[in-house]
Amino acid sequence: MPDTTTSILSDEEIDTFNAYLEENDLPTAFCNTDFVNIYKKIVGNTSHSNKIQKWIAHHE
Repeated sequence: MPDTTTSILSDEEIDTFNAYLEENDLPTAFCNTDFVNIYKKIVGNTSHSNKIQKWIAHHE
């Protein structure tokens, strides 16, 4: 798997990510694949956070 943490976000990805954060509802944000994909680009491996893994798994 490529290291996606070195990727630069596009303006559209930044806007999408920020729009989800403005709602301040991360469980809902993690229901959306566009948010999850952007999040993974930023932080890489999410397996270190059980809470985030549960949010993602609950909605896949």
